[in-house]
This record gives sequence, C-alpha cells and structure tokens, in this order.
Amino acid sequence: MKINIVIPTILMGGGLRVIFQYANDWVKRGEDVVVYVPMIYEDVDRKKKLRTSIGNTFKRGTKIDWFPCDFCVKKAVAISDLFIRNADITIAVGPSSARSVSCLNARKGKKILFVQGHELNEQGTNLVDIDRTYSYENMNIVAITNYMKDYIYKCTGKNAKVVWNGVPDEEYYVGEKKVNETKAIIMLANFSHYKGEYEGLNILKKLKEKYGIRCILYGLNDDPIIPVGFEFYKQPSREKLMQLYSEADICLFPSVEEGWGLVVTEAMANKCAVVGNATGCLREFGKHAFNAMITNPLDYEKMLDYVEQLILDDELLKYIQKNGYETVKEMNQQKSMNEFYEYLCDLV
Repeated sequence: MKINIVIPTILMGGGLRVIFQYANDWVKRGEDVVVYVPMIYEDVDRKKKLRTSIGNTFKRGTKIDWFPCDFCVKKAVAISDLFIRNADITIAVGPSSARSVSCLNARKGKKILFVQGHELNEQGTNLVDIDRTYSYENMNIVAITNYMKDYIYKCTGKNAKVVWNGVPDEEYYVGEKKVNETKAIIMLANFSHYKGEYEGLNILKKLKEKYGIRCILYGLNDDPIIPVGFEFYKQPSREKLMQLYSEADICLFPSVEEGWGLVVTEAMANKCAVVGNATGCLREFGKHAFNAMITNPLDYEKMLDYVEQLILDDELLKYIQKNGYETVKEMNQQKSMNEFYEYLCDLV
C-alpha cells in the first residue's frame, strides 16, 4: 500500500509526533510511506503564508532531527497532482492541508483528513474556514476524540472514525512511585495563546513561595518570564522527559483549549496526578477527583486550590496518581496503531 501524508511544516509539535508514529508503524508493516512538506504553504483561508513558505523551502528542509523517521520526507513545490505521487491513500494532517488534498485526482488514492482539534488562530477568526474542511465530499475523516467526532457530525452530518492517541509501552512508569517530601510539579512551558501557561506560572509561583515546591518546566525555548529558581529543560529527549515525569508528583495542565493534550496521558502514564481544565483528553475520559483534578468551567483559582489539596494530602495524591495510571494503562499505543491501520486497509 502506498500512503502519502501531507503536513504543513516539520516544526516540532505533539500533533506531528502522533502522525509520525503512525507513519513509522506503517513502514514496519511493509507499507510505502512518503511525507510531503509544501514549499508554498497555503493556510486554511487559502492565503499564501510567506514566512512559513520560506521556512519550509530554505530553512528547515526535510531533515527532522527531533524524531526518528523510518519514512521518506520530501518537499513539494505545491500540494497538487504535479508534485504528489500516485498512491492508495493520501492523508491531510490538519485543516491547512485539507483543501489541497481534496483537490488531488483519484490516482492519489482515498483521501483522509486527520483531525486533532479545532486549530483556531488567536482571534478565532478562522473557525468558518476550518469547519468548511470537514465538508469536502471526497474526504474521509479520522479524529482523535469523540468530542471532535460529534462536532464534525453537527457541522456536516459526516461520521468520523475515532482513534485515541495511545501511550508507547516504554513510556509507562514501572514499579511503585514514592511521594516526594518536597512536592515536585511539572508543566509544559509553551506560551501560545491557548495554553494558559502565564496563569500556570502564577499558580506555581504562589505555591513555591508558600510550600517551597520544586517546579519543573520544559519546552521548545527558554523564556525570560520563567522565574529564577524554576528548572527549565529545553527540548528534552523522550528519555529525559519521561525521567522528569517520573520525578514529579503533580502535572499542571492549564490549557484553555486542546485537541488532545499529550502532556496529560504522558503524565498519567508516569503516575503524576494531573490538575487541569476540562479540555482535550480530559474532556474525553477525565473524572474529577478520581483520575484527575479538573476545573469545569475553567477556573484558575480552583486549579490552585486543587493543587494545594494534593500537596497537603498524600493519600488523595496517591489515589489520583493510581487512578490516572490505571486509566491510561488501557490506552496502549499498539492498540491505536492496529485500529488506524485496519481502518486504512478497509478503506482501500
């Protein structure tokens, strides 16, 4: 089976990590996978984006340093019949790739839109354009949450296939986890508009001042807003990241909106108690005061209170850690791999 995957860019991100993991799995199964990166980048509103196009063409190339790729990565001048090979399946990753892929001829195979969230801009002005991508008649849809499946159905009447993001075997914590005397809290330091990290930092600063907690941050780039005394790890390896999770008691998830939020399942798999907003996968399987401490609706004062409860109550902390771990233990990545692959086979 020949599988084409069209991505907007090769910049590091959780969404790309997910599709790359699937691509590696398909290669291991003997399939022929090619990932295409457009040199001329067109956003969901059909406007050409000069900065991204320059980055894709001249700066980043096709070498992906942050992920071990078993598949071929190629530049395409544009996502068109001229530059994309014939295949059995062509997958558009995200809304910006959807229109171009939907316009490809039948020789490019069955078309799939891989939906990982709303992917709104900061102003929320592109929602209509994004919603339109779900309605392309020749596009099958795979979504990562039932929330997005229901949303797409309301928009278009189309049924999406749901495949949850799984956790790799090697990223589960093994053995009993001891609670730290001085509690350690981990948080992703991503200051995008929807991540809520400024509010998260304020929570951590208050808790550090009051309880002397250990604050562990990680992300793509350091930021001067990160306070002195906070640990920051720039682009840690997967092994290092899992080590940091294993050292933490609590994971703070202050996002306003997420498609999934890999932070949550990674933290739960490493027996961290998650405190966060009811979005992404917490909206999917989170149960407040059982497998996570969840604000719904979003309330950062409550989030602060929930973290403080866990700091002061070791039994509650261990209860949330245990139930979070048991929840994601059922979400083995190979199960998701098999489900997506079977869907592709049935499609062709």
